[in-house]
Order: sequence, then C-alpha cells, then structure tokens
Amino acid sequence: MRRREFLGVLSGAAVAWPVGAWAQQAIPVIGVLSPVSAATSARSIAALRRGLHDLGYIEGRNVKIEYRFAEGIPERLTKFTTELVALNPVVIAVGSTSGIMAASKITQAVPLIMIGVTEDPVLPWLRASRALGAT
Repeated sequence: MRRREFLGVLSGAAVAWPVGAWAQQAIPVIGVLSPVSAATSARSIAALRRGLHDLGYIEGRNVKIEYRFAEGIPERLTKFTTELVALNPVVIAVGSTSGIMAASKITQAVPLIMIGVTEDPVLPWLRASRALGAT
C-alpha cells in the first residue's frame, strides 16, 4: 500500500469514527440525595451549585449533578442511594442524618458528605452504640 492510499484510508476511518468518541471526556458525577422535595431543597441546592461554581465546576459543562428527592418518604432513601451508586459518582451529598445512615448501608466505596443538615449526625450512632452495650 502506498503512502497516499494509507493516508486516505486512515482519514476515512477518522471521519467514520463517531464524533462523540473524539470529544468524549469523563465528566465527574456528583449525586445529591435529599430527604425532602426539590422545592424544599432549593436553597441548599443553590448553595451547592454556587460553591461548585466558585471552585470552577459548572453543572452541565464539566460536572454532572444527579438529584434524588425522597419527598419526605424515608423508604425512598435506600432506593435512591442504590440508583446514585450505579451512576459511579465521585461523591454523594446527603441532606439528612437518616439519609447518611441509609446511604452508608449501601456503599462504602463512594464518599458521603452531609449538606444543609441541622441535626447532630453523630447522635444516632451514639444511641445505637449504647443500646448495643458498647462504651
């Protein structure tokens, strides 16, 4: 095969290759797990977006945020955590102690952080520990 023929075949293959494959970059996913509705979480979500923006992360551009709102139904927290973990997020931001407890039963591989929480996150574990007789 001569050089021109080879370059022709190579460039033809490059054109045929899906455009998305050339531009595809891994965009980190952040999971957000809220025990309440989207409307109730709006201020916390806005603060999270501002904080990410201040660090150079723009939702939809260089970071993807996946939201799950339990709408006040605690049983949904486990299901939604499982959904978020399946998306392979770099972190899951959780908006309640009950959410952290549910999420920690599903994953130990994905870091969990608490946002917008006013209750004591350690107290439930202390109570459980004392109930089991630990010191």
